[in-house]
Amino acid sequence: MKQTKKAKQKKKGGSFSTVLLLVIFLVGLSVMLYPVVSSWWNSMHMSRAVAAYQEAVEDTSKAEREAMLAAADDYNRRLFERHAGIGTNLEDYQSVLDITGTGIMGYITIQKLDLELPIYHGMDANVLQVGVGHVSGSSLPVGGENTFSVLSGHRGMPDARLFTDIDQLVKGDIFIITVLDRKIAYQVDDISTVLPREVEELRIVAGKDYCTLVTCTPYGINTHRLLVRGHRVALPDNTELPTAQEKMQGLDWKIKLLAVILALLLLLGIVLLWRRRKRKKRKRREFGEEHPEHWEVVERIAAQPADRAAADKPRSRKRSHRHDKNRKPHD
Repeated sequence: MKQTKKAKQKKKGGSFSTVLLLVIFLVGLSVMLYPVVSSWWNSMHMSRAVAAYQEAVEDTSKAEREAMLAAADDYNRRLFERHAGIGTNLEDYQSVLDITGTGIMGYITIQKLDLELPIYHGMDANVLQVGVGHVSGSSLPVGGENTFSVLSGHRGMPDARLFTDIDQLVKGDIFIITVLDRKIAYQVDDISTVLPREVEELRIVAGKDYCTLVTCTPYGINTHRLLVRGHRVALPDNTELPTAQEKMQGLDWKIKLLAVILALLLLLGIVLLWRRRKRKKRKRREFGEEHPEHWEVVERIAAQPADRAAADKPRSRKRSHRHDKNRKPHD
C-alpha cells in the first residue's frame, strides 16, 4: 500500500516536472523571439498607417490637396517671419496637414535603409513609439525657401527599428519626404553630433530648404543627438518607391512564416518532452516502479541476506565456544 502511494507521488512529480519544463521552454522561446516578432509587428502597423494615409490622399480631391499644401506653405512663411525657434508652434499647428485625423502629416522614405515611416505632429511619447515626430517650432515638411524641417525618431528600441540605422547614412545619400501628393528629395550634406540643448544648427536659414533627421547617440547611452541634415534636390528619375501595400504583403508573408516556425518549434518541444517522459516510464517499468506489488518481493529478497547473517551470527559464536571447550590446553 505504501509503495502504491509512493508510485503515485512519483507519477505526479513526473507530470509536474514535464509541465514545468514545457513552461520554461515556452517562456525562453518567447523571450528569444520577442524582439523579432515585435519589430515585425510594429513595421506592419507603420506600413498600415502609411497605407491608410495614401488611401486618404487618393480619396481627397486635387483642389482639397492644393488648399492643404497652400495652408502648410503659409504656415511656414509665418513661422519664418516671426523668427520662431525650436519648441514654439503657431496656434493652427495641429490642424494643418492632418488629413486622416490621426496626426499623420506624411511619411519619410530612406531607400538605402529600406525604411518607410509615418510622420506625426509633435513628439509625444506615444508618437515616437510608432513613427517619426515632427519637432515643434521647425517648418512643416513641405519644402520651399526659408524652411527647415526637423524630424525626430527613437533609436535602439527592442520592438521597433525607427531611426536605429540612420548613422549608416553618409554625405550624398538621399531621403524622400511625401506629404499629400508632394514628394521632396533631400541629399545629406552634413552630419554632426551635439548636446540636446544645442539647437543653433536647427534654425531656419534664409533662402535655404533644409531637413534634418534627429536621433539619440551614442547607441544605448543617448547623451547626445545625431543630426543628419539634407538640402533639397531634384527628385531622382530612377527612384521607384515601393507602395505601402507592397510592403504590407511582404510583412504578412514574414509573419506567416514566423508563425509556422513558432508552431514547429512548439511541436518539437512537446515531442522532446513526451519522449523524455516515455523514457522515464520505460525505466520505471524495468525496475518495477509501475507495478508496486513487486516491491514486496524485492524487499523480501533484499532482506534475506541480512536475516541469514543475523541467524548465522549466534551459531558461529556457539560453534566457536564449543570448539574452545573441546580444545586441550597447551603444555
